[in-house]
Amino acid sequence: MRLEGLVSWYESLSPETLERLTNYYHEDATFHDPFNHVKGHAAIIRIFEHMFENTTNPTFHVTHSDVGNDWSWLRWEFHFQLGRKHCTVEGASHLLFGPDGRVSQHRDYWDAADLFAQAPLIGGFSRWLKRKLSADTESKDSI
Repeated sequence: MRLEGLVSWYESLSPETLERLTNYYHEDATFHDPFNHVKGHAAIIRIFEHMFENTTNPTFHVTHSDVGNDWSWLRWEFHFQLGRKHCTVEGASHLLFGPDGRVSQHRDYWDAADLFAQAPLIGGFSRWLKRKLSADTESKDSI
């Protein structure tokens, strides 16, 4: 497992570095996030290509990692622009590594509602809906 190299690759990800995914991901690796569930290098690369096509200046910043024998958790911030609006989504990735040290399973956990709340056209409605569905948090037991 080469976690430091993988994290460095994530944080410097660009259209020009996408082909390096094969250094870090097994050819049959799976990738799962709130919008995608795919298998294999080409499909995973396509997800990142789509990100570059639909956002401006996307970057990842890994804020924390936890490592086991054949797994890792990464906490990260994803920064990007939608139109003129700067957006940030916080999330976590659970990575499983195969015998060759490359990622065999990648599962991202992040709240799609955070993304919708920042979107130019649906953000207002999303924030209103979140307020409408949230419980009263004025009690002493609130965090």
